[in-house]
Amino acid sequence: MKQLLAEDAIIFGKDHTQLVQLKKYLVDIHPPLRSVIERDARTGANILKKLFPKGAKQFKNPKPVELIQELIEYAGEKDSLILDPFAGSGTTGHAVLRLNALDKGSRRFILIEEGTPQHRYCRTLTAPRILAAIQQEKLPGRFQFLETGRKLNRTAILELEREAIANLICQTDVTGTGRGITRVSGKHIVGYNLRREAICLCWNGRNDSTITRDLLIQMFAEVKELGFNKPLRVYGSTCEVSETESFRFCQIPDEILAALQIGDEQDSNTDFSRQSRSEEVSFAG
Repeated sequence: MKQLLAEDAIIFGKDHTQLVQLKKYLVDIHPPLRSVIERDARTGANILKKLFPKGAKQFKNPKPVELIQELIEYAGEKDSLILDPFAGSGTTGHAVLRLNALDKGSRRFILIEEGTPQHRYCRTLTAPRILAAIQQEKLPGRFQFLETGRKLNRTAILELEREAIANLICQTDVTGTGRGITRVSGKHIVGYNLRREAICLCWNGRNDSTITRDLLIQMFAEVKELGFNKPLRVYGSTCEVSETESFRFCQIPDEILAALQIGDEQDSNTDFSRQSRSEEVSFAG
């Protein structure tokens, strides 16, 4: 209320019998999105040719920027993250940058483009087009050009350092579905879910990441100290303690591969099957 008053966004009635109202400005009111949107399709090609002449020869029939602007504006908020897994000429990124310039938004975009064997559009068209749009139209914002790495499989996961494993866990843990996992940089705790249930990690490489009774005691102590909840989700290569209602063991890499729905690609010379020893341990506090 203090902020709204400072912005002169409140309308008071003549007396106490009338409810206060929020001011609405025409610039903030949009008509409903229509079932049929009419746009001159040639504008997409014309803009691309103006920004990046070489692009018009590489990519036929790019979408109009105004069309994507309109769809994004209706579909998301000013701080939305826009994903285009088939980026093509980069129209979506261009539209996001324009929208941010118009309404002072903080939208971000992720563009993915594989291209064809003959044309690697991401490198030869998509990125240069976005850069040209920023420079020529003086749009606020910037972007990073990233290349995909090697295929993520069992071997690749097992070779990751602890920090990379922790980030991967926070992106894939099943209890974060919908709301995500909040990252924490603790000694054992790497994150927590919406219910504030702690996610712990023991990772010193594939041969030295066993969950022991003493290690679990340390994890529970840290959870109590930081005010998180049980049950814990404990990641490691193997576990010497049977699961209880207080914790669940999540094996690396099986748990991650299952969350990513990646098939089993077991190394022929190594057995990373789940191991448990019949030992019941209760943890209080």
